[in-house]
Amino acid sequence: LRKNAVHLKRNFPYKNTLATIYQSHSKGMNNKDLLLELLTKGKPESYFTAEGINEYLFKKLNIDQVNNIILEIRKERPELIKDFFSLNRIVGIQGTGIIESFLKNGGFTKIEADKLEKINKDNKIKDTEFKLAESNIKANELNEKNSSWNKWFSIGNIIIGLLNILILIWQAMKC
Repeated sequence: LRKNAVHLKRNFPYKNTLATIYQSHSKGMNNKDLLLELLTKGKPESYFTAEGINEYLFKKLNIDQVNNIILEIRKERPELIKDFFSLNRIVGIQGTGIIESFLKNGGFTKIEADKLEKINKDNKIKDTEFKLAESNIKANELNEKNSSWNKWFSIGNIIIGLLNILILIWQAMKC
């Protein structure tokens, strides 16, 4: 059982694989995609423990953080990883056959980028709506200030209109 566990240096013959994964990390892949990429590099019968993943891939993280990454993958896309059992208890994880196509389609990095893009679009829309509402409030304030003047000008225009009608009637009677 231990010979299939990938958590000791002598059992991890994928040194070139790690270099490739580190290059992927520098290209912007997130930790979930890096872990999935690692799972695709093992032999089909191999399983990975959180300790092994921590030792080889996420040296700056602690075991709890690695376990959290695994839990996030299970929560968001449970079909990507499966548990490896021994004596009716989980001892590690294995990748499924759909990881490679998932990663080719962008993986979690793309999903999270799309979520971020949607949030940014929503924020832009809300910002635009806020600016529009702000300008409407200013326009209403100006209308309120001008409305008293508009009343007086309207009354003045009506009086002038009535005077014009009276003058027109007077001129018509005069002729």
